[in-house]
Amino acid sequence: MADKVVPLICGIKCDFCDYRDESVPYENYPQYINRPCPCCGAPLLTEDDYAFCQTMMAYVEAINESDMPGSGEDTVVRFELNGTGKAKVYVENGNLDDNLYN
Repeated sequence: MADKVVPLICGIKCDFCDYRDESVPYENYPQYINRPCPCCGAPLLTEDDYAFCQTMMAYVEAINESDMPGSGEDTVVRFELNGTGKAKVYVENGNLDDNLYN
């Protein structure tokens, strides 16, 4: 059975300047915890934001392992983190091929 939720977590951005690196995969996030931004020196990923990502991944795993049926529709949920461990949440229905990050 296909996963009900497919996580697409990647990229690091600075919360204080315009620095972004969209090539960083989630698996490498631990290397970026409290790493200084190359432009302004602020932390690129706080421990709180990384903990939030881990919690979201645990939810994804629990949903995918559950007997709960999927809706059959694509829904994209995007979280924008800001260093506080809290996130802005955006939900969009439609085609997962749409570029929601620009």
